[in-house]
Amino acid sequence: MSKPLGVLLLGAAGLLQAWPAAQAASAFSSADRVADANVAPQDAAAIAATAPRPKIALVLSGGGARGLAHVGVFKALEKMRVPYDCIVGTSMGAIAGGTIASGTSVAEAERMVVDADWRYVFADKPRRSDTPYFRKREDYNNYFDFSLSLRDLQLQAPRNVAGVQHIGLFFRELTHATATDDFDKLPIPYRAIGTDIVTGEAVVLGEGMLAEAMRASMTVPGVFPPIPYRGHLLVDGGISMNLPVSEGRKLCGDVVIAVDVSTPVFREDQLGSLLSIGAQVIGISMQHNLSSQIATLTPTDVFIKPALDGYSAGDFAKARELIKIGEQAVTAHTVALQRYQLDEASYAVWRQSVAARQLPVPVLGKVSVAPTQWVNPRVMAGLLDVEPGQTFDMDSLHRRINTVFARRDFSSITYDVLPLDDDHSELYIVPEERPGRDFVRFGVSLYSDFAGQADFSALASLRRAWLNRLDAEWRTELEVGRDKRIFSEWYQPLSLQSELFVAPYVHYKSDFREYYLTGNFPLEYEFRATDVGLEVGSVFGRFGELRAGILSGHASIRPDAGSLLADVTEKRGGYTFSAIYDQLDDVALPQDGRLLRLRYFHSATALNADSEYERLEIEARQAMSFGRNSVLLIGRLGSSLETTLPFYENFTLGGIFNLSAYAPRRIETSSQVYGRVEGYRRISDLPTIIGKGIYAGALLETGWGWNSGGIEPPPLRDLPWSLGSYFAADTVVGPVYLMASVNDQRNVAAYLAVGFNF
Repeated sequence: MSKPLGVLLLGAAGLLQAWPAAQAASAFSSADRVADANVAPQDAAAIAATAPRPKIALVLSGGGARGLAHVGVFKALEKMRVPYDCIVGTSMGAIAGGTIASGTSVAEAERMVVDADWRYVFADKPRRSDTPYFRKREDYNNYFDFSLSLRDLQLQAPRNVAGVQHIGLFFRELTHATATDDFDKLPIPYRAIGTDIVTGEAVVLGEGMLAEAMRASMTVPGVFPPIPYRGHLLVDGGISMNLPVSEGRKLCGDVVIAVDVSTPVFREDQLGSLLSIGAQVIGISMQHNLSSQIATLTPTDVFIKPALDGYSAGDFAKARELIKIGEQAVTAHTVALQRYQLDEASYAVWRQSVAARQLPVPVLGKVSVAPTQWVNPRVMAGLLDVEPGQTFDMDSLHRRINTVFARRDFSSITYDVLPLDDDHSELYIVPEERPGRDFVRFGVSLYSDFAGQADFSALASLRRAWLNRLDAEWRTELEVGRDKRIFSEWYQPLSLQSELFVAPYVHYKSDFREYYLTGNFPLEYEFRATDVGLEVGSVFGRFGELRAGILSGHASIRPDAGSLLADVTEKRGGYTFSAIYDQLDDVALPQDGRLLRLRYFHSATALNADSEYERLEIEARQAMSFGRNSVLLIGRLGSSLETTLPFYENFTLGGIFNLSAYAPRRIETSSQVYGRVEGYRRISDLPTIIGKGIYAGALLETGWGWNSGGIEPPPLRDLPWSLGSYFAADTVVGPVYLMASVNDQRNVAAYLAVGFNF
């Protein structure tokens, strides 16, 4: 286990902790061993049971990511042909031990832990590319990367710091979703250790859904919510028994092989914060119970402590190194372990005996879903689509669960496989709704060009979900600052299973703008617009949506005192159409995916508008990555379709990430083309609770505009361009950019921007 909370956050969820190795004092003669390695599986268990060798218990401690060394221990024991007859583990040791006890091979376990996307495993967010578009459309606003739940207008505190959804499914994948009424029936008998948070006593877990027992054993208090289990409320077993030697000996151990990957307590010079002091209190308690268990080891046992100095409980990215260290630790105990080594034939018999105990894949006799309070249960039944009589298909079920979870209606979706009276099982799906059905988000946008231009906005949104059984939502957004905006929309699906919807809305905005009528001196004015509209459309799952509608409203121009512009008030009315395909994995600094977006507005005098015009905008983005390097291509076309736009509807170039070295809105025309090539490299990772990473990037931009004529660009020598470089951080409060750029006219610009998506 680890000490600081940040380390605990990752460490507690780490995968595969080690598997003990013991020193036993029994030698066996080769004459006593079975020579035939091709024993039938049905006879293997009986032969192994009569083999004249000591029973070996593998006992594994907790230790977060340091427990990845356990995988190396397993690899080395396999190479040395050292068997084990039961496994007992705590925290990460419980995860590692449960994985192998379920029948998962060492090679498969290694592959899964090395290939795992640990940031995804420890987060509660679905992948953006899997999220339905009607949920991810807010991503283009500058909100913080989290939402808070309301219940009876009271904010609900988060129940956990790290995610539980993906961890739960990952543990099931590690164990093939094995469930049994007795862990003695597993291919290798197994126990996990948890701590009753009420009494502080150790609890031995020996039945049920194996993945849940593993999760209960590694539930760090304050990081993960406690797990109910057979009348107990369980947290991390390391608090009460971090190296359960006594339980291993009790379960099967004539000999105990114990592996300790725990994190040592802090030195005096490391106790510089309240967090480290609090962690030290827990660490001292853990070391005390660990020492008491180590003291029970005998000369016939084997105690292995991998050389993990310099590695923390959060070092999951160093899986390969940690696995290698585990292998080396076993090699260092070769002499002690050789007395328990089997010849090839006997080891093959033992492996076959383990395989013969593999539990069959359940056949489902019943599928049921736990009741929900406000989410229509048909959402679960329709999207999971699991029928009684099917052979249990874990991979398919997990894909369907991820689809439902991506709706963001639930804190978690888990399941149990329960025995029925006959040879069938019940699949019992347990959706846990969020603590309220009202959700608030906040955000900020900060911008400065270090030359007198600055802007600050605060944002908030309220989404009220499940206002009827068809999943109607009422979403209201507010922005205050120099620019102001209020948007409120009622989103009404036409049926629960249909992707068709109706969306009436009200929209008010007040923007501060500059207009370059002539020369280099802008005219300043405030543009206000109030619209009411109605749109109908269809979402296409996670890919995008189409919308078409009408709007009516009015707009006004309020120039600054002394401006050459005049006050203008106009009626607005027209037809709207939009289409979007969005499979970017991130809005700010995407690593993969593409976006295609089209917006069209036809101002129509038939709908009471004062002027007739058309406005079309098309945008495309393509992101691709090569390791830690990414390339983003962006193209944009704006056109008046040969109509006359009011000047306040013109397309603009200039400002950060829009011909960055030009002044904001410097090029303002009725039609435009813009292109950008951007490359960036992730130079450092951020802790999950802070963000994703820090990047260094560069970009080349170009674009041109026209008020009449065709799309043909000017000669290359006259083409405006901007070249820039930046440092950026993708954080939970939004992207942060520090940028400098130069253009074809040798003008230089610098920017600081927080919370903007460009």
